Amino acid sequence: MFAKLERTVTVSATFTTEGNLSINTGKGDGLRDNLVIRDGGAGNNPVISGSSLKGVVRSTVESILAQALGDGQVCVPETCAPQNSGKALYDDRMSTLVGQGGRQRIVPKGRKLGSRTCKCPACDMFGNTGHAGRTLFHDARLLCVAGDQGAKLLTMSRTHVAMRRDTRTQASEALMTWETVPADTQFRGDVVLHNPEDWMVGAVIAVLEMLPKLGLGAKKTAGYGNVKATITNADIEVETFGAGGAAPAATKEQFLEAWRGKVKAQQSPSTPV
Repeated sequence: MFAKLERTVTVSATFTTEGNLSINTGKGDGLRDNLVIRDGGAGNNPVISGSSLKGVVRSTVESILAQALGDGQVCVPETCAPQNSGKALYDDRMSTLVGQGGRQRIVPKGRKLGSRTCKCPACDMFGNTGHAGRTLFHDARLLCVAGDQGAKLLTMSRTHVAMRRDTRTQASEALMTWETVPADTQFRGDVVLHNPEDWMVGAVIAVLEMLPKLGLGAKKTAGYGNVKATITNADIEVETFGAGGAAPAATKEQFLEAWRGKVKAQQSPSTPV
């Protein structure tokens, strides 16, 4: 990723649920089919996992970069992972990658299989197999409940039933109960970037502020996952290392402007990118 650590940028965000949030373990307890992820295990308060935050941020950044920069910037894992070198066939005339099992993937011309120099900006930012990323997503932990640091958050149970579209009746054995985090719950979490380009920091800020439009966690199409992220200038910490003096001033707007310049986006009141 880099030979020297020159600077880190830490973005701290406050996440407020504006509806039910479902980030689940995929396991039940006999009464509920899906339990929320908790900080340290059962009995502790829920958390928003760093992996969930990374997933929505990375997928959105990749989609925006692909739209703005063209297919040549789309991540093709086979071209980025060194261990895939020589395991697939590359036809420059067709710009097609033929992988194992006859699967075909479109590969931009000029990309080589297994190249250790990945040209995908998303892989440079988030990492890939064989490549360490620059961006670390920490779990967002619950802020104190009603002013009591030791209080436990009471979760909610929501029941859902699958319907047969042909008969418009309940499907057999399709009743499910989900544990959810209620609305108006606040979490606090950090995203740390190592040696980032300014646009990378701006991308993290912009996408986190898009969460009300994107949703977070499971069952987003059923009304879950409406989360708002709040980030101010005071929530951004820049630290430099080595000869170079004090860290240069860097504001939220400067980082966002670098991101808009990267993707050639226009700022508007309804679009934070």
